[in-house]
Amino acid sequence: MKKILISLIALAVLIVGIYLYNYYRINYPVQTELNNDPRNSGINITTHYENYIEPNTLILDLKEFSGDKSKMDIFRTLLQTAYALKDDDFKSVNLQYQGKDKFIIPGNYFKELGKGYNDENQMYTIRTFPENILDLNGNKAYESVEGGFLGVLNAQMDNFNDFSKKWYASSYENN
Repeated sequence: MKKILISLIALAVLIVGIYLYNYYRINYPVQTELNNDPRNSGINITTHYENYIEPNTLILDLKEFSGDKSKMDIFRTLLQTAYALKDDDFKSVNLQYQGKDKFIIPGNYFKELGKGYNDENQMYTIRTFPENILDLNGNKAYESVEGGFLGVLNAQMDNFNDFSKKWYASSYENN
């Protein structure tokens, strides 16, 4: 009986330790960054390692958001998350909505987003983001767009809107 009790206590300590490590190593810096911007009020994002133990894969889960938030508001939180973790190296970042995988961001691109957050033209980032992400099978989610400026701009924004819909907005068609 004593061995079982000690084993249960050790297991509980291990589970709490893994959770706390994820919280302080990953989620706390993200929440600190997101809380620094009052525009993020009403958007709930959590982050942790895959299965809480795989440090090569980050889980970025959009849990919920209020109806007054635009697609740009939600995308900004993704960029701010990348900024908060810009010094970390991930093989991939799984974008989730309410715990369900939706897209994969290659780790090197996620790092690039974070490092360029304060310097990069945000409209360029929004327009080109979809062509830099992967579907759940590891294939490009959207192809690069070529052609005349207005046609490319229109197609890229269509891709961004489609990405937003597929990530989280299927229940949020107003924005």
